[in-house]
Amino acid sequence: MAELKCIDLAGLKFHLRKLSEADFHQLNDLLQELPSWGVTDVDLKCHFKIHPNSFFGLFTSDNQLISNIAVFPVSPGEIFAGLFMTKEEFRGRGIGINLYQYVYDLFQASNIRIVATAEVAQWYTNHGFIKSNVVVSWANISQFHPTKDCSNSDQFVVKEIIDMERIGLIAEYDRSICNVEEEHRLEYLSTWLLTVHCKCFAAFRDGVCVGYAGFRPLSQESFNVKPLYADSEDIAVLLMRTFAENTPRCTKVTFITPHCNDLSKFENFAKKVGHVDITLSMYVMNSKRDKVVNLDNIYSLFNVEASLV
Repeated sequence: MAELKCIDLAGLKFHLRKLSEADFHQLNDLLQELPSWGVTDVDLKCHFKIHPNSFFGLFTSDNQLISNIAVFPVSPGEIFAGLFMTKEEFRGRGIGINLYQYVYDLFQASNIRIVATAEVAQWYTNHGFIKSNVVVSWANISQFHPTKDCSNSDQFVVKEIIDMERIGLIAEYDRSICNVEEEHRLEYLSTWLLTVHCKCFAAFRDGVCVGYAGFRPLSQESFNVKPLYADSEDIAVLLMRTFAENTPRCTKVTFITPHCNDLSKFENFAKKVGHVDITLSMYVMNSKRDKVVNLDNIYSLFNVEASLV
């Protein structure tokens, strides 16, 4: 990839350029320093397939990736900036700020949405970002054993999503949750949900989709739930139970759940699935304007950039 900028900092020279697929082993190594994010190499490949020009990195003269940020378009005038991280031994030198500033200047006409921990939220506030009332929490559910007392489960038909025909069936429901155009969503859904590394189940009532869930492996026994959208708690539990029955080796699931500083809805649901432990919470922040997001049907996000739009 062509160099976009050369930066001299702290006596070192860094080269800013977009990442290519050949750089992803370095990006994956960098992600291992932040295991709580739950981003896998398969996730990176899916991101890159959909948005191949969205990854920006700072490299040393010997082509070592030391800082990365990804910028995903979510709607006209709206982008999400994520996967912003700097290699541990290079932190605290202002290196990452240079990468951030380049991307901020490049996309300053758009509203830039990020998620930030409490420790760094003030830094973004000082740079003009507006803190949303939405918080995103990472939750682990161990002792995974969804309840079987869903009283009205016979009203729904649950199907595994294995081809484009069924992807089309959930696209309209997904559009209503995420407020994006259906035709623009089909490629996104098929890329994420039809990979061999993902299992996906959808619930239907009278032929209409009323919820769906995707499950991506972190290990043999642990899975990310991305996403879990459902019209009711009963449907959400039914989808989790269907996955559990089809994947008996799973003992732990991880959620990324959005809320407005109130986890009671998610915790009530989680009690019917297993033992919940909140591991990390981050604030949603915007560079220009906040946006009201309906969280009623979201139990776990698809990806932050794909759901909070």
